[in-house]
Amino acid sequence: MESKEFDLIGWMRNKTVDLIKQMSEYQGIEFDKNKAIEYLGQTNRPRYAQIIKQVREEQEEADKSFFGHIPSMRSQIFQVNLTHALLQYAKEVLNHAKIDQEATIV
Repeated sequence: MESKEFDLIGWMRNKTVDLIKQMSEYQGIEFDKNKAIEYLGQTNRPRYAQIIKQVREEQEEADKSFFGHIPSMRSQIFQVNLTHALLQYAKEVLNHAKIDQEATIV
């Protein structure tokens, strides 16, 4: 059986799109799908590089803490930091593509 390498950028892109959809539905924010796709296409590579760097730095800091030496806690900390960073990016994309520019995204 051939092993496939994990595509982190592809996973991050899919997660970002999922978060955009969830925020839009939960908050009742309509957005222009084409505008969101265009913005993602223009910004995702540098933003994902920034997110990866940020999460690595946060993980290094967490590793120095008391909980950083507990494997299950390291994993939880990583997941929370990555999800938070992707959520911020999804919010940025949604803000850019929202139809009602007066609508506030929380």
